Amino acid sequence: QCVIGGKEHGTDLQVDHIQSWADYVNLRFSVDNCRTLCMNCHYLITFGKTKPKNIKTWGYNFGRRVIQ
Repeated sequence: QCVIGGKEHGTDLQVDHIQSWADYVNLRFSVDNCRTLCMNCHYLITFGKTKPKNIKTWGYNFGRRVIQ
């Protein structure tokens, strides 16, 4: 479930680092520094704007995702 949008945003979930991955090296692998966001909320938090409709997916690991 997306912690910002709630249950209605529960698809395409991604992990978001609360404190930035780049700036807080010691918190990179801390579960307490992570939250679950849907792709739309994650995009909004990361870039400060609504995800454009032409972007269907995004994220660092998306290209490596294994689909079964």
